[in-house]
Amino acid sequence: MSEKNKAVKTVSYIMIITLAGKVLALLRDVILARQYGSGVEVSAFLTASRIPRVLFDAIFASAITSSFIPIFNRALKEKGRDKAYEFSDVFISVVGMFMVLLMSLSMIFAKEIAYFFADGFDEKTHELCINLLKILLPTMICTGIAFSFVGILQSMDRFLIPASISVVFNIIIIVYYFTFDKVFGIYGLAVTYLIGWIMQVLIQIPSLKQIGYRYHFKPYLDYPYLKETLILMGPVMISTWVQPFNILINAKYASRLYEGSAVAAIEFANNLYTMIASVLVLSIMNFVFPQLSKLINDKKQDEFNKTVSTTMEATMFLILPLMAGVMSLSKEVIGLIYGGNRFDEFSVNITSSALFFFSVGMMGYAIQTILSRVYFAKENGKVPMISAIVAIIINYVFCALLINKFEVGGLALSSSISVTINAIMLIIPLQMDKNTKLIDADFIKEILKIVISSVLMCIVIFLIKKILPGGNIGASKKIINLAILFVAGVLTYFLSAFILKIKQVSFVKNIIKKRKNS
Repeated sequence: MSEKNKAVKTVSYIMIITLAGKVLALLRDVILARQYGSGVEVSAFLTASRIPRVLFDAIFASAITSSFIPIFNRALKEKGRDKAYEFSDVFISVVGMFMVLLMSLSMIFAKEIAYFFADGFDEKTHELCINLLKILLPTMICTGIAFSFVGILQSMDRFLIPASISVVFNIIIIVYYFTFDKVFGIYGLAVTYLIGWIMQVLIQIPSLKQIGYRYHFKPYLDYPYLKETLILMGPVMISTWVQPFNILINAKYASRLYEGSAVAAIEFANNLYTMIASVLVLSIMNFVFPQLSKLINDKKQDEFNKTVSTTMEATMFLILPLMAGVMSLSKEVIGLIYGGNRFDEFSVNITSSALFFFSVGMMGYAIQTILSRVYFAKENGKVPMISAIVAIIINYVFCALLINKFEVGGLALSSSISVTINAIMLIIPLQMDKNTKLIDADFIKEILKIVISSVLMCIVIFLIKKILPGGNIGASKKIINLAILFVAGVLTYFLSAFILKIKQVSFVKNIIKKRKNS
């Protein structure tokens, strides 16, 4: 098998596993929504479960994969496998110690932290949030170790197990819903989340052993490669704050709407939006990013530029119609997926409004995700850091400006404006750099073709929606309606893309021809 075919096969497997994880995460949220609605318990739980994620994401999550992987690859190239593994021991030890310290401080100040994250809750909801938070804070330690293990395995070209850890986590949560939820309720759910994170660490250990890695506690703060990682990690940490901090800001304002019910709307809409956008973008980038790091270390600049440009075009070919489709079908999708039981029509309306406006920023999210990794592969964290700070400030300002007039939709739109401006700020320096110029006339021409195809798709969806039965219809008719709209949209998009001769369509056609001839 050629390297190109092997790469395509690997990315395909990663996408399938990632999609499975995202679908299970969606099912997890659907069950939560239908069993708890958008009331006090679910708002308190979603806030409490978000706090450890934001605290970790703000410091280490993407920084581990974006700072650790380039330095690990360099250690592997310069010093060999044993030295790279020793660096991993040092890194995990230091991350683990820091997470223990952060968790301990968070336990002490749990009340203040909970209030900071959701200052609109009443006293009862706030107290529940604090209790759940104390159960969930230890997940930060597991998260630090799990992400570090992911970095090691991806650097050693082991992609499938890291991609599957979320599948295991979500299965554990879903099993709890169907077995013990009626007995232990929301507190049992918090404990199950903690167990799920522990399992994400444990399932990676066999794969680590297969590549000859065994962890040893080595808290060497003066270790050379660690110093380089920490220097790079500072800007990287800040540059990865956009997504977690935007959701934090949105949720903080949302706790002031509809007696806190808007928190659930923001959470469910964002989770669905992230699933749709990231299953494609992150699947590609989790495979491409280690390759970019290696190309930079091998000083293959032309190949690096070509890889980035191809990744951008392929991503836009898929993300733009996704963006248009989700915006066109936001209410139908939310009603079908979450609607029912305690998730009433009001909950559907505010959640679909949030999803619509989150989707406005889907292209910005994709570009931001790709280009931030390009900067990290080049070990340049300054530009992403500055753009992230600006983006977070913009989101905060727009939330304050838009909440009164647009309510939940305004909060989601603020996030979309933020990520779009972040993406633009990442494009400009690369475009001005002669060595890594990404956008040329051909690129713009292809994007315009994709935009035209996406607009035509939206028009067809809108016209068909007008003639389909609506109102209070059953679940089976909702599924049929959505299926008709989806198929019509996809066919319109690809037919338009074929007529306009978009490059990616030709690429797909060539693959199909080769498959038929082989």
